[in-house]
Amino acid sequence: MLKERHERIISLLEDHKEMDISSFRKELHTSEATIRRDLNFLEHEGIIIRTIGGACLRDKPSLVVRTFDERVQKNRKQKESIAHAASKIVQSGMVIAIDSGTTSWLVASKLKDKGPLTVITSALGVIEELGAIENISLFCFGGQFRRENLDFIGNSVTEQFKKVHADIAFLGADSLMIPGKGLFANEYFTSMVSRSISSCCDRCVVVADHTKINAQGTFLAVPAQNIHLVITDTGLSDASRRLLREESYEVMFV
Repeated sequence: MLKERHERIISLLEDHKEMDISSFRKELHTSEATIRRDLNFLEHEGIIIRTIGGACLRDKPSLVVRTFDERVQKNRKQKESIAHAASKIVQSGMVIAIDSGTTSWLVASKLKDKGPLTVITSALGVIEELGAIENISLFCFGGQFRRENLDFIGNSVTEQFKKVHADIAFLGADSLMIPGKGLFANEYFTSMVSRSISSCCDRCVVVADHTKINAQGTFLAVPAQNIHLVITDTGLSDASRRLLREESYEVMFV
């Protein structure tokens, strides 16, 4: 629990960005040992960072990190491998469409050195990852904002995707249903956006870890015949791998 003195330290750092122990002592009229204990406590709580002889505030995580960080930890290693493999098929000069979701967010993070690229998205995570990259031209389609998914949905989004062309689209999945059913979403508006993204590209690539294969999915987003490549990990059962290999699309296991 933060004490009044802790709150005062935080307030001072908000004003001065960084302070040394001597300055804290003058402002708080207390001993060096007390200041050091307070700083150790605040560092342990993740509020500050200790510097040589003092401290500074820890940067607050962005909305994207706060929302997605816990989700992405589940099967993080597999998702990172999938994202890395996805980035390998991207070539300089391409136009790339990317939807929302944690694996798609990781794909975007791997594209920073692949430019020049044009990236089209309706996902805030992609915007945050690539918006500051100089040789990536970013087009963002907006509509109703969903805080839980950090994306934009609605007719305005789907209509905008109908008016563009991409070389490759990367789509996450709530469920990739096999055999032969395709990509499903748990929410109707998610399925509509995924469908519109898949229809604007030459090559539709699904990026999904093994837990999404035959998981729960309600609304058909992309029929199996409209999927060109699925990138997933090797955590699948032998039966599921066999069924995937029999699908009309290419499958890459990483």
